[in-house]
Amino acid sequence: MQMLHSGNSQTCVAKYHPARHIERINIPVDIEDRTMTTVTDFSVTAPSFSAALTARWTALREQMAKRALYRKTISELQSLTGRELADLGIHRSAIRGIAHEAAFGK
Repeated sequence: MQMLHSGNSQTCVAKYHPARHIERINIPVDIEDRTMTTVTDFSVTAPSFSAALTARWTALREQMAKRALYRKTISELQSLTGRELADLGIHRSAIRGIAHEAAFGK
């Protein structure tokens, strides 16, 4: 995207760079020149391959962590005796549901 703007004493040019950085360039202009010029060029770029790969890797690691929490919760609840589960108000058939809710939410 490029924008040109002429004011009283200078022209401001802003250039869009793919790294999402805007560069401002000041160019002196004759004070008598009071013409306003606007140039607009919009272009959309897709995310880079490395950004998409990083996002996918992060999502995969989060899913692996949730799955590990699910397995650990099941293991710990199954290791409790029937009496301990009854004290907690948990029936043995509800262990998987409780573990799923703990790891993945509702």
